[in-house]
Amino acid sequence: MLAERGLIDVQALSKTMDRAAAKQAMPFVTALKKQLDAGLSRDEVLAAELPFDERAVLGEMVPGLRQVLPRCRAVKIVRVEGNERRTGTVVDSGAVVPELPPAAAAAAPGNPRFSFENLVG
Repeated sequence: MLAERGLIDVQALSKTMDRAAAKQAMPFVTALKKQLDAGLSRDEVLAAELPFDERAVLGEMVPGLRQVLPRCRAVKIVRVEGNERRTGTVVDSGAVVPELPPAAAAAAPGNPRFSFENLVG
């Protein structure tokens, strides 16, 4: 009956999902639901492209970030990759980042994450 209406039986589906995968997916699902509740169409919500170049916007933020944090010596913009979202690539250099901070797993298009680290030396 639910399939005929284009709906999903969430309870049945959640029983088949791995708990870790479900926990990782929930912020994304919640964001989609908020957009639908706000009146956006399904096509708009599920569009894979942002209406702006997110990498360019993040790059434009770097000078302001360095001005606010004068002791900031380096800023790297990293594209998160893989199903587990634990690795990435530095946008400017293409260098591989083999292990990202846990916050990176929550990054999504239009919802970047930030991590600050102390540099040794």
